[in-house]
Amino acid sequence: MGHASFDAKSEQLRLGPQERVAAWRLAERRPIFLAEMIRAFYSNDVGGGAEYAGSVVRHVIFRLRKKLAPHGIDIRNEYGRGWRVPQSQQARLLDVLAAEVDRNAPSAADILRQRAVTLHSDREEMRP
Repeated sequence: MGHASFDAKSEQLRLGPQERVAAWRLAERRPIFLAEMIRAFYSNDVGGGAEYAGSVVRHVIFRLRKKLAPHGIDIRNEYGRGWRVPQSQQARLLDVLAAEVDRNAPSAADILRQRAVTLHSDREEMRP
């Protein structure tokens, strides 16, 4: 049985919630420290995250590297500075993330339309 050829451009990027957070942080065009990623992942957690949060972040970066590599995007670890995507790949990262958002999240206009329809139907139901 042969392997299907892989075309990175046709391969859709599918990110989990933590991978999405990490990718958008890396799109900030500066090195991102471990502590920053932990805060980004666990900002809503009263306890500040699990005691093994550093391992979770490292594993998310590992998975994200594997998913971005076919798109020609590298995540580099600079000792003492954090993770970063090279400047030459930043535009590509933003393009890939924008396409991922378009596929996986409704537009703001669609959300507003849905809310308007809901409000309108609620008002109709309240009329005698």
